[in-house]
Amino acid sequence: LNPAGLFAPLHADGTFGEPSPRDQIAVVWAASNIILASTSRRDDYWHAAYRDLTDPDSYRDLLRKAFAAVQKLPPQTPAERGLAVEALGRFALATGDEEERANALTLAREHADALKQGEATEIEDIALTVYALTEAGRLLAEPGYGEAAATVFRDRLLPLWNDAASAFRSGEESTIYTPRLAGAIAAALDAMRWHGPEDLSARANALFPRFFENAVI
Repeated sequence: LNPAGLFAPLHADGTFGEPSPRDQIAVVWAASNIILASTSRRDDYWHAAYRDLTDPDSYRDLLRKAFAAVQKLPPQTPAERGLAVEALGRFALATGDEEERANALTLAREHADALKQGEATEIEDIALTVYALTEAGRLLAEPGYGEAAATVFRDRLLPLWNDAASAFRSGEESTIYTPRLAGAIAAALDAMRWHGPEDLSARANALFPRFFENAVI
């Protein structure tokens, strides 16, 4: 945490690098997950291990600082907004403060509304828009977000599918699949597979193994 209250890389010489919106989102997501895992009553090995080995209260100060940081350095791109929707949803479940929970849900709604109204053009932005709007529909219990996710998937992501390459491509040039980009598309396909309308769910189910085998494995 740098002197400005933002999470940033710490260099070997002790100086801080430039913070980014994704850094703040990542800490919100990670701290929320640790608290949720260590307070879950699910009866499986991993949740039992978190309960035994982790004190959730020791992470609550980090969680509060991360929530403050994501407001100081808010998301700017559609992809960042998409990640923020999910991170804020997890924060809303993890925090024990009702005011913080309400503020997090308000922020998540603002980011989701911006994604509904936006016109993402890059593959990562489009994919994380699909993912985030799907999650917003579940988080806020408003089907309009899920419907918007289906529209973006059908009208903006599916047209980028290249059947010969078994991958999504923008234009004629090759697309380099970094872990970040592959993860964004996998998240969009999973969102439609599990929560999309029947026709798009079937399409996402058909594309997922082809994309995974070609871009990830």
